Amino acid sequence: MPVSGNADSQPAVSGSNGDGQPAEDGPNGHGQPAEDRHLKWEISLGALAVGVASTVLVALRLLSVADFNPATAYGIIQSSGTANVIIGTVISLIPSIAIITASGLIVYLVFYPRDTKLSPAAELAVWTSMSMLVLIALLTIALRYLIAIGLWMLFILILLKFRGDIKEALDRHADSRTVRNAARGFGFIIAVTVIFGIVLSPPWMPSEYLVFKNGQSVTGYVLNETQTGMAVLQASPREVLYYGDPRSSLQEEYVCSNVPRGDYPLVNYFSYLHLHLHLQVLNPAHYDNCANMKQVLAEQAADGR
Repeated sequence: MPVSGNADSQPAVSGSNGDGQPAEDGPNGHGQPAEDRHLKWEISLGALAVGVASTVLVALRLLSVADFNPATAYGIIQSSGTANVIIGTVISLIPSIAIITASGLIVYLVFYPRDTKLSPAAELAVWTSMSMLVLIALLTIALRYLIAIGLWMLFILILLKFRGDIKEALDRHADSRTVRNAARGFGFIIAVTVIFGIVLSPPWMPSEYLVFKNGQSVTGYVLNETQTGMAVLQASPREVLYYGDPRSSLQEEYVCSNVPRGDYPLVNYFSYLHLHLHLQVLNPAHYDNCANMKQVLAEQAADGR
């Protein structure tokens, strides 16, 4: 009689490895390797984080224009539309993105191995990107961004001081406190630079000084204008005001400037270069200040009486 229970008569256990543990199904099996599942999970989390961050930035931009008054923010998005708010957010982020990307490329070059040369293609890509970013920065970065630029320069100088320790830890894949502090500092300055563009930027609409036939006047931003009415975001305080048909109620309309000089791009201050190069981009037209325009128009009206 055959003896049951010997080693040769044991049935093979499907789906188990030599240690008696269930084996992961491979690409041809019914499941996926743990590494693939982990990668897909990270990609999903990354996409979710990008979506949430984009939504938060747009909402923060809207609230900053509304002076952080939710009721005014709702009025702006109802009158102006979501697309205009998103475009205004993207435009305000261009200087921040240029500064962050240029600084990131500088940090990359700082920690790139000195004994390893970049390939010609990589060299072309890096220096072309840096040159473009410098030009974008000169044409779009406002004077107030000098604080963020100063923070980046200070951060890069600190990285240069600890370059040896950080590079050694990265080469050994060691969990170094210096590397962690550098990463925290990098993230903090990125957040500060983004907030500069989102919170401190003026509204995306041009400011206007409106004079109505009933004698009223308002300085603000036209959110929507149709044949049935007009929605205006008052400059100060930030309130949404509604008026009737502008064709019958509006008497005069002037475009003016309601931002401080610190919001002008750095290129506007290169008057010396303008005298020698005669470049129009170095001397763009500036609208009259809204407060000064209001005073001049009031004086003209008084003299005409």
